[in-house]
Amino acid sequence: MKMAKLKGAGSRGFTMIELLVTMTLFLIIIGAVSAIFIQSMKTQRLTLALIAVNDDASLALEQMTREIRTGFNFCPVGGADSCSPSKLVFENSAGEDIIYDLKNGALVKSVNGILKPITSGDVKISRLAFIVSGQAASDNERPFVTIAMTVGSRNPALEKAGISTSLQTSVSSRTPE
Repeated sequence: MKMAKLKGAGSRGFTMIELLVTMTLFLIIIGAVSAIFIQSMKTQRLTLALIAVNDDASLALEQMTREIRTGFNFCPVGGADSCSPSKLVFENSAGEDIIYDLKNGALVKSVNGILKPITSGDVKISRLAFIVSGQAASDNERPFVTIAMTVGSRNPALEKAGISTSLQTSVSSRTPE
């Protein structure tokens, strides 16, 4: 029996070389897309960490301003804990002695001598400054406090990059002394 030769049978498929070139190009494209995807995921994680740090610092700043707004007797003269550039001492509306201070890169609040951190462990505050004016009874002005801080992250990647945010706000006491 004689086999009939089909016309064009040799031109229907791909050669081995064509398949290898195609597969190589496919792998290069998949590798590049994967690298871009992985880098964008790392960037997203760092961005989310930075947003969380900024949100935490903003919340702490808001908590301080609310309490300062109703506070009085700022930086009492002769008190055991007097104000310094990075420490604020006053009485809140409930008559409790309040101290805001910077300890080991964390913002802490002391209420009647009991320390509580008000920033999370991820937040690293490198600079905290309180500028108080109008606290003397003789100047006939309401106390006015400006808070400035530089906030970073304890995340090693953000710390290595040196990424930080500077925040500042001013608040006046509404409670007459």
